[in-house]
Amino acid sequence: MLESLDVAIGLIVVYLVLALACTALNEGIAAYFAMRSKTLKGSIDQMLGSALSANFYKHPLIKSLCEGDRNPAYIPATAFRMVLLDLLDAPATGGTASDIVDKAGDHPELKKALNALSRDAAADVQKFADEIEAWFNSSMERVGGWYKRKVQRIIVAIAVVVTIACNADTIEMARRLSQDDALRDAMVARAQTIAKDANAAGRDPKAEIKEIEKLGLPLGWGGDWDERYPDWDDCGFGSFNFAISKFAGLLVTALAVSLGAPFWFDMLNKVVTVRAAGRAPEERPKKPEDHPKRWS
Repeated sequence: MLESLDVAIGLIVVYLVLALACTALNEGIAAYFAMRSKTLKGSIDQMLGSALSANFYKHPLIKSLCEGDRNPAYIPATAFRMVLLDLLDAPATGGTASDIVDKAGDHPELKKALNALSRDAAADVQKFADEIEAWFNSSMERVGGWYKRKVQRIIVAIAVVVTIACNADTIEMARRLSQDDALRDAMVARAQTIAKDANAAGRDPKAEIKEIEKLGLPLGWGGDWDERYPDWDDCGFGSFNFAISKFAGLLVTALAVSLGAPFWFDMLNKVVTVRAAGRAPEERPKKPEDHPKRWS
């Protein structure tokens, strides 16, 4: 039982490290292609219309949020409200919500949305401004959900690439862990170290992968293939059985890694805790006099 748990811990460590690598690559891709800022701008365009959206991004309050030449990746709801009201030339004092809605006459879709928001506000301009903030926040929640789904698809693709690049075959790794006591103990010790580290998410994935390789876990495409695959001579590299096994092992790893680093870090903590709590002290053989007597 303990051996199976240790094998699982070893695999979880690998999944966590590879998931961290996927997260780092995804963040790099998102930053390079400005995915967050483009997603946000697409939402603003839809809310305000392309014409007013262009002026929105030229406003000093929004330009102050930009990162160099790039549009901001995040806009506070209060900033959205203030800029929109400024673009609509809303009066600082006096006037009603209907007066502000009328100023959006050149933007029919925006006017329709503002008209719906103004019904509850009536003459209360402050309440109308609060409704605009709530409208923006609800739109951002919807866009955030869409963005997460888009990122998840990218993560899956990255997980496949990373898994193949590292030759992280779950079947092969599980076999090696189940047969090698020293490797299993080393992976458990590594797991305990990671579990205690509150900043595990900040670890360098490349360094972690190298550490795991040093422990002897089969990663990468190099090494002695006869040692890694004992039945190499029997089945051959082109064997159907070998190909199926390799495909299945890589597929399981890719699917596991795509679950994300937070999932595997939580799982690692739980399994390590269970292992620490469930490990019973070694029992010594009882002396004959210690055995309970049988009565006939």
